[in-house]
This record gives sequence, C-alpha cells and structure tokens, in this order.
Amino acid sequence: NVKRQMNGSAPNLVHSWDAAHGAATVARGLKEGHYIPLIYDCIGPAASHVDDGRRIFREEFVELHSRDLVAEHLDVITRTYPDVSFPEPPSKGLFDIRHAINSTYMVC
Repeated sequence: NVKRQMNGSAPNLVHSWDAAHGAATVARGLKEGHYIPLIYDCIGPAASHVDDGRRIFREEFVELHSRDLVAEHLDVITRTYPDVSFPEPPSKGLFDIRHAINSTYMVC
C-alpha cells in the first residue's frame, strides 16, 4: 500500500534519529565509565550515575540535532533516486538546540 508506506516514512525517520541518539548515549556512557541502559528513549542509569546519565543524554542530543538531519536525508534520497523530484524541506525555526543542555524536563 503506497499511501501507508508514504505516511510511515516520516515517523520511521524520526524513530531512527531517536535510536541514533540512544545508541550515542549508551556508547558515550560506556566510554566515560558509566553503564546507561536504554529502553527506547528512556535511560536507566544506576542511582550513582543519574547526573552523568542525564548530562550525557542531553549532550548527545545536542550533538546529533546540531546537524541538519533533514537536509542530510534529502541529500541521500535525491542521490539514491535521481529521477524523483522531492520538495524542499521547510525552513528552520529560530530555536537554538543548545538550550536543551539546561532543560529541566528533557530527561526524567
């Protein structure tokens, strides 16, 4: 079903970014000596590592989303499907992703 496949592409792309963020958080935690288990987009560090887990989660989020992921994806799909015309992505807003570093409710 082409329509269902088209409707699922954006959520699947966002889920892939969530997964990349989670994997980066776990890898960085291990590199810094912290075991940070991950269940989808939730982290579960030991109580003694909660502050580090939250910091790493935020820093990796900012690292990933500082890139223009939509433009990167458009570049990949236009090279993969050169005969298909894709619309330009919407313009970016003014939010500075670095504000996520100090977000109170980003990570529970």
